Amino acid sequence: MWGEGGTDSKLFVDDLATLYSKYAARKNLTCEVLTEDEGHAVLKVKGKKAAWCFRHEAGKHCIQRIPPTETKGRRQTSFANVAIFPILPEFTKVALKENDLEEKFQTGRQK
Repeated sequence: MWGEGGTDSKLFVDDLATLYSKYAARKNLTCEVLTEDEGHAVLKVKGKKAAWCFRHEAGKHCIQRIPPTETKGRRQTSFANVAIFPILPEFTKVALKENDLEEKFQTGRQK
């Protein structure tokens, strides 16, 4: 996950990483922080139902709040992107049907 914007977005990412770690622990999943940088975090959550527990978390998250860094009491809107990637076992075969494929060809020069 990564924050888009200023300092509060980076704080929002830290808050989300903490929230997801605690949620994973409550669901008896293991959560490992792979990288954590200012405004960027990569977590690896493992367990039988990890993908199911986090299935609705992918996408943009928005928060409106008065951040702890705000000295004048102004409300800030911050965004964070969350990507969820299931980890497949090695050599997992994926079946593709012919009608799942789309082929496009371009011939000649476009004007």
